[in-house]
Amino acid sequence: MHHDLPSMQVLLDYARVVPGADARLLQYDLSDMSGLIDRAVESVQTSYVANPTFLGRGGKICTMHRRVCFMAKSADSYGYFYSKQLMPTTPITPECLELMKAVRVTFGIACNGMLFNEYDPDSYISDHRDDEKNIDSKLGVFAINHGASRIFRVKEYDRTTKAACAKSRGMWWDFATQAYTGLHMFCVDFQELLTHGVPALASFSEGLRTSITFRLHDKESEAKQYEAFVRGQRKREETSASLHANKHTKPSA
Repeated sequence: MHHDLPSMQVLLDYARVVPGADARLLQYDLSDMSGLIDRAVESVQTSYVANPTFLGRGGKICTMHRRVCFMAKSADSYGYFYSKQLMPTTPITPECLELMKAVRVTFGIACNGMLFNEYDPDSYISDHRDDEKNIDSKLGVFAINHGASRIFRVKEYDRTTKAACAKSRGMWWDFATQAYTGLHMFCVDFQELLTHGVPALASFSEGLRTSITFRLHDKESEAKQYEAFVRGQRKREETSASLHANKHTKPSA
């Protein structure tokens, strides 16, 4: 890790709640990188996919209530996998490469891909734990905030329900995101013991909020996952075509 780190604030040290737990939420002041961040955000505006869908439990079609894009070199990754779906790789822009290099040099975080999530005032992301398969596991999940402030909500994970704790069963923490800051879900226990999300607002704020998460991908190791996605996609298309054909087949007299 670089010796000249930006100023840092510990927002949450979970060891104070559960002694011995190795989980902290850190916030870094990245105002010195504001120009780099602005240029990277601007460079991806035409690459977003709005409200992508995925299959949830029981085959229910779910919607991601935000705009999403994944930037990387095509030689490094097929794309961002989520819920048996794929957000294909968009060729990374020079501006994103410049910002990614700055993150690698400043924080020592191994990364070759950038996941962008853009939130409208009425957008949200449900409570979840990040899959650290494509994260530098030694250093945790690092993301940059840009634009409007939103609530970043952390909850204890309930192993009984296998979901975020209800308020009656566990603790919640709310933090207001700030533009040009880095949020670092640090240490090995964070994704195991805690969830995070961006809740819907009771009253809408003005402007967009963008989150940029930095990930480490290996296309060779993704191959089996990609093959499974292609098989699943083909099966879904065949099922859809069959249902469509049956719907339009007239019964014989």
